[in-house]
Amino acid sequence: GARFIYLSTDYVFDGTKPPYTIDAKTAPLNAYGRMKLAGEDVVRAAYKGVGDHGFALLRIPILYGRVETLAESPVSAVNSLRSARPC
Repeated sequence: GARFIYLSTDYVFDGTKPPYTIDAKTAPLNAYGRMKLAGEDVVRAAYKGVGDHGFALLRIPILYGRVETLAESPVSAVNSLRSARPC
């Protein structure tokens, strides 16, 4: 019953049409964004047929650097999911 969480990035987008919805078209501009999108594709393929409850893709905008508030931290985002009730 565990859920796999893949940490991705907003670098899978080209930055021209934010904010991005869950079904927004991806268009990475650099190798890092292309690699993260390829990772997302691998996860989707591995869980094909399992449904949306087997995995989650988290596209986090802040991957490193100074954090102004704790709520901006990717660690906080993952921790809040960990403490959330399963659906």
